[in-house]
Amino acid sequence: METEEEQKFIQYDKAIIAVGSISALPAAFDLEGNKRIMTSTEALEIEEIPKDLLVVGGGYIGMELGTVYAKLGSIVVVVEALVPY
Repeated sequence: METEEEQKFIQYDKAIIAVGSISALPAAFDLEGNKRIMTSTEALEIEEIPKDLLVVGGGYIGMELGTVYAKLGSIVVVVEALVPY
């Protein structure tokens, strides 16, 4: 790991390297300017823990955010639109 001041070496047996994602908003809805709807980026920036939260998408990021907010006290509902093969 490298900071502005120095390099740090970390020893580990297993690691997960998560370097980012791109949010996908449904094109069928006009979501611009709606403060109640946010991507994962905005969900990490809110200052107050919501009383309840709807997470659309049960992938890794949705489940991760849902779990974090549930642990912080939110009532979380996850909706996934799984398409059968």
